[in-house]
Amino acid sequence: HEHLETIPIPIVGLAPAGFVDSYDARPLWNLGDFGQGETIVFFEVDGYSAKDLATYDAHFGLPALPDPLTHIGGLRLPVEGESDMDIEVAHAIAPDARLVYVNLESFARSGASAAGQFEQAFSTVATRYPGAIWSVSLGQCEYLFSPTDLRAVDGAVKHAEQSGTTVFAASGDSAGLECLGIHDKVPEIPAVGISFPGDLPHVTSVGGTALDLSTSGRYLLETSWTEPMLSLGSTGGQSSIFARPAWQQAPGVVGPYSDGAICGLPTGATCREVPDVSADADPSTGAAVRVNGKWLADGGTSLATPLWAAFMALVDQYLGSRGQPPAGFLNPLLYRLARATPAFPTFHDVTLGANDVYLAGVGYDMVTGLGTARVWNLARDLAAIPGRS
Repeated sequence: HEHLETIPIPIVGLAPAGFVDSYDARPLWNLGDFGQGETIVFFEVDGYSAKDLATYDAHFGLPALPDPLTHIGGLRLPVEGESDMDIEVAHAIAPDARLVYVNLESFARSGASAAGQFEQAFSTVATRYPGAIWSVSLGQCEYLFSPTDLRAVDGAVKHAEQSGTTVFAASGDSAGLECLGIHDKVPEIPAVGISFPGDLPHVTSVGGTALDLSTSGRYLLETSWTEPMLSLGSTGGQSSIFARPAWQQAPGVVGPYSDGAICGLPTGATCREVPDVSADADPSTGAAVRVNGKWLADGGTSLATPLWAAFMALVDQYLGSRGQPPAGFLNPLLYRLARATPAFPTFHDVTLGANDVYLAGVGYDMVTGLGTARVWNLARDLAAIPGRS
């Protein structure tokens, strides 16, 4: 999974209010939008500690979560920190949202392939929790999967979104080299590559930034998250399977769309590009989390993904309070806003930095996508799109 090594130090990193203020979600809190009536689903391959969750909640004055959380699949998996971070961060931002833990390993008992596990898990969750927001901080090199399998999983996501579900997945933490480990064993597979399931056209792929705050905690700017000596950073690039969807058009996107075409090696200029958006992922500017009885500073696109999921819980509640449906399939809406001049600036455009393959720049780029959210503006801009209500 896309979880980084953690830093065992005293309590550092951003508290819940730090993220809420950095991404301008506090106006939604001030309206009383804390995720009431919304559901966030986490797809995981490790366990979580109820004791650590309780300690985290008590420290930050959050309402306690039920023990166990609503869950699908068994809970007897080793605690490695990924699930703890996902749950803690999302609960901190959307404390009144219902949280659902899905053990992906429980879908392997039928002998399903990795893609098959995702397809079964996605279909199960779509039936049980229609209209939920999904957070998937997992990924594997896209070249490991057949086009048929990938399209089947994308179809399961598309089906879920017909009921108002929004799906976020981590773009990856290998700075555009998601297939490097496979390349070392199978040289004909390029090291440069992106990650499944963030490559799926119906998934909103989430990249990573480094968040720069003033000494008083005010937002200053963001740069691309990268650690080039370690080949760590925000993964982005072009799919080898999926063509550019019609909706993926915005300043900075390469070339015309080619919906329905088949991308292959080498990838062309008309393939699906990722990530779509980004959020804080640099461990040095990341979240304070509680794992295995210790306070840690944590990051990665695994952090950026539940951040977006939690913010969307607030946004969907805002939309619902105005008699509008949830955002659902988010990508066409995001790119539509990026092409237009909405009443409120939707994104922080991250123009500085790079990963190991691409440069960030003005508008869309294959490091940080369209940028990071101005959550209050995003909520109002979505509410103003004609034909959504």
